[in-house]
Amino acid sequence: MDRMEKQLEWVAKGQCKIDNVDTNLFFPERGSTLQVEEAKAVCAKCVVADECLDYALVNYIKYGIWGGTSERQRRALRRTRNVPPPMYYDPVFDNWVLSDNRRYTKVD
Repeated sequence: MDRMEKQLEWVAKGQCKIDNVDTNLFFPERGSTLQVEEAKAVCAKCVVADECLDYALVNYIKYGIWGGTSERQRRALRRTRNVPPPMYYDPVFDNWVLSDNRRYTKVD
């Protein structure tokens, strides 16, 4: 099992996987309150909802219901938990860059 598979091991334990829920349920159209509530009800029974939420927060997943939270709820949680923005490596400048373009110099 590689590192990525290990990090996502929790997915198989998700209530959405166990109940074989259509993933479209977790990506409701704007204003689909009933669909949002149905998705959150699945998450409320889930033993890995916290891992799902953490995954969405750390990876800045903007769309859908993750760990029983909406996009708006996750934005608020990122602010209160001080979750840093995602980073990517810029080989031209040999350093890491936050998505808001602040640079972090490589430390050897």
